[in-house]
Amino acid sequence: MKALLLAGGYGTRLSPLSDIFPKCMMPIHGRPLLDIWLDNLLSNHNIEKVLINTHAKSNFVNEYLLNSSWKNSIDIVHEDQLLGTAGTILANKSYFDNKEFFVAHADNLSIFNMDSFIKSFNNKSKNIIMTMMLFKCDNPSLCGVVKLNANNEVIEFHEKKNNPESNLANAAVFIFDTNIFSILEELENNVIDISIDVIPKLINRINCFENTTFHVDIGNILSWNMANIDWPYSNNNFENRDVWKKLLEKNFL
Repeated sequence: MKALLLAGGYGTRLSPLSDIFPKCMMPIHGRPLLDIWLDNLLSNHNIEKVLINTHAKSNFVNEYLLNSSWKNSIDIVHEDQLLGTAGTILANKSYFDNKEFFVAHADNLSIFNMDSFIKSFNNKSKNIIMTMMLFKCDNPSLCGVVKLNANNEVIEFHEKKNNPESNLANAAVFIFDTNIFSILEELENNVIDISIDVIPKLINRINCFENTTFHVDIGNILSWNMANIDWPYSNNNFENRDVWKKLLEKNFL
């Protein structure tokens, strides 16, 4: 299975930190977020290669990736104009070799059991096109929340609704069946968003996997701080530490 990490965002709500770091490279205990994602994915036997889209501060991201230990296991695609989270999927249809594929927003910090996530996808009913990761959100009015049926399938989805009935939120981590491309092509648009444009069209065609290990949506300064406080793992000796240190010295000394 191939994976797509969506890493082109500006991170305006993270300003002034995002004036310094690309959103996908925000440091967690001194380690860039994108490096944590690549470690989690490429250490798993289910993921063979990772495509990363870039836009904001792309030179910074490229320099890190192309000097890292991941360079032979990734591909980078630059977007002169952001295509939206689903627009990037559609634009890179051929990359996935007509097989199911993994997609994640690289600005989230997430640890989960990939085998269990894939098992949820493999056990889906025939009409299901997407498996969505969920997490319990402390502020569900700020998230896209779901209502599920007895088969753990989405029957309602509400994006940033006041007083939502559920605290089970979209973690922005997915596995897609290849049938998603016919849905995206029907939209007849180059710029497409998963949450706004796609999920509402897939009600009753999404099953879910709940991440009960660790998940933080790093959308603002508070959530970034909380992620650093709550992160339960040591990053002291990560493999690309020297690459990261040299990049920081080059840009900020």
